[in-house]
Amino acid sequence: MQQSARDHRAARCRVPQRDALAGLTPVVADWLGKRWVMRLRDEADRVTRYVGVLDAAREHAAVAQQELTRHLPDRMNRRVYVLSVVAAIFLPLRLLTGLLGINVGGIPLTDNLLGFGTIVALRVALTPAQVIVFRWRKWFEAGQCATRGPRGRQKARRPLQQIDDKTSGACGVDQG
Repeated sequence: MQQSARDHRAARCRVPQRDALAGLTPVVADWLGKRWVMRLRDEADRVTRYVGVLDAAREHAAVAQQELTRHLPDRMNRRVYVLSVVAAIFLPLRLLTGLLGINVGGIPLTDNLLGFGTIVALRVALTPAQVIVFRWRKWFEAGQCATRGPRGRQKARRPLQQIDDKTSGACGVDQG
């Protein structure tokens, strides 16, 4: 809003100056010499070109700003999605650690010699299990499509915007 008001004020100054110079040439042609009239016309032409260049630059900047504004929500959504997935992985681990760290009686495995190792093994096993569940539910491939080739190597990734309408959108798998 502030930028459009500033552009409007600048246009209010540029356009009348161009019009005044263009309209001044026929008025003063009678009492100025031919050389001064030519200089005045040249200046009017130059100001007209500058106004055109400035208007084109303003339009180009407005288009660039709209393009950036259009991409900003997509980038923010991707970042929030990644943070949500990371939080979903670490929240159960943090909860387990918090429950076992409270100082009350009856905490499981406190008297067992293998208690600490069991808890560490449980935490180590829980993380890959969560990752497997997330991949199975296709929560990791929300922003990009990751497929595997015949030898198990990962193929090139394609953004979801490039997947055509004939696919389901989930890694480009054809619907039928």
